[in-house]
Amino acid sequence: MKKIEASSELELGNSSESVDTKWSQEAQQIVRAMLVRRGCSLKKLSRLLEGVGVNIQAKALANKLNRGTFSFAFVLQVAKVLEVQSIDSYTVGESGKVSTRTDT
Repeated sequence: MKKIEASSELELGNSSESVDTKWSQEAQQIVRAMLVRRGCSLKKLSRLLEGVGVNIQAKALANKLNRGTFSFAFVLQVAKVLEVQSIDSYTVGESGKVSTRTDT
């Protein structure tokens, strides 16, 4: 897979980081925002994920989130166990910061 640099057609800010890295950071922030909004620790998330067939320890979850390398399927699994009904309430801004809408 060819990497697209931030200076090409898809930009997020003026950084020279790869677009993939920036999007990984965005995904990471969205999952973290879901956890914060639900008041859920990684230990609790680990237990909840077992209910949908995902066996992962809290330390492995921390590593996965810190790397930001996880699939959209993982995001959906997290959303399901946290009972997040709409991911569109998590908005991605041009600054690379994720915010949550308060009208939901």
